[in-house]
Amino acid sequence: MKIFNHINIEKSFGIMINTVFLMLVSVLSVSLLIDSVPQKIFYLSSYLCVLIFAVKCKGILSKRMISKDLFLLATSFFLFGLLRVLWTGFIDVRYGALSDISSSILNDYELSGKRFMLGSFIVMVMALYNNKISEQCLKISKIIIWVGAVVTLYFGAKEYAMTHSRIFLTANAPSSTAYMVIFMYCAYLWLPMLKMNNKWLIADAVLMIAIFILVILTGTRIALVAYGFITLYQVSRHYGLLNILKPIRNRIVAVFIIIAVAFISGNRWIEAFDNLKDYDTNSSTSLGARVAIWDSGIHFFSNHPGFNSPDVRTTTAREYIARFHPGNAEGYKNVQSNMHNELLDVATLQGIAGLVSLLFIYFVVLRAWLNRNELKGIIMPAAALFIMGMVDTVLFFPATTMLFIISAALCTFTGSSNKQHIPMLLERD
Repeated sequence: MKIFNHINIEKSFGIMINTVFLMLVSVLSVSLLIDSVPQKIFYLSSYLCVLIFAVKCKGILSKRMISKDLFLLATSFFLFGLLRVLWTGFIDVRYGALSDISSSILNDYELSGKRFMLGSFIVMVMALYNNKISEQCLKISKIIIWVGAVVTLYFGAKEYAMTHSRIFLTANAPSSTAYMVIFMYCAYLWLPMLKMNNKWLIADAVLMIAIFILVILTGTRIALVAYGFITLYQVSRHYGLLNILKPIRNRIVAVFIIIAVAFISGNRWIEAFDNLKDYDTNSSTSLGARVAIWDSGIHFFSNHPGFNSPDVRTTTAREYIARFHPGNAEGYKNVQSNMHNELLDVATLQGIAGLVSLLFIYFVVLRAWLNRNELKGIIMPAAALFIMGMVDTVLFFPATTMLFIISAALCTFTGSSNKQHIPMLLERD
């Protein structure tokens, strides 16, 4: 009887893990289509993960199931989030009345911080128990993400047809839309299919094209760079990039792809080149503003290494921009929102502690990847975050934070095989 009870308990536990997995996949797939529902599902799944960890904690510790890298990863997420929450509390007490923009920044940082703290349990549970994810659940998950991407493309194209400008969907900015799409892309590529066929290969090719078009519709250049990097990494880790390019047919295909990408996204790159070329005569452009903002941020951080109010940062940065970058109205205006660089934004608000907490996440992910252990898949969303974070603040928006956490959790999946095929067109002869 005890044996049967144990089997029933394990079966129920497996169902719960698969359910949480599907919930996370669903959030990843519909966050750009629906506003509040995905957030509620995320919180429910995170609370379930906290419950699972609490119930299984004794067994986890006694069996030493948590590897050093997993412990460091979960700890880095939790500390990163905790620091954000502590910072918002300190600013509230220390400064009292804040501007509307500063209050919005504090709210966003506090919310993203809480999600990182909950995310540490999501990552922990998914990494520990992903061996219980069934092949059927995995197949359904891939289908959900695929459908979500295609439907998102439909509504993105519909929005573009109406506005003829960069698409937002449910995000606060086109760039945030692009970042969320990239994290969706990372999770889809990492999750394997144990039984591949031509239909899945075609589906994968369609997904890659759909994500590419979505990024183009957002007009976010750095997201396009991240897309290219993630795609090349996916090709390289399974087949070897140089090996792929050995056949003449594949070289010709690669040339045509490069030409097509350059043609489709050329206007934004030409705009960026013109911004740099004309910087001395007109610095008040998208790239010119970033130069001024970064310069002011470096100056601010060197003189304010502790916790800082967004209002203090804005005032000081604007004084610096007015003095050393006169005429840069774009930079003067936009510096009130963020530093347009992940490391600088954290450093200028949360000081050295904030900078170290973010670098700690990157260090842990890089360590896991170099060790080639079960967490190596997290390098995909983390690399995308690093690339996109070079010219923008990605984790500033709670929704992008949520999707990064989910993508990281799904990329801990190992299963019996994590080999994800790519379209046959690229396979070796």
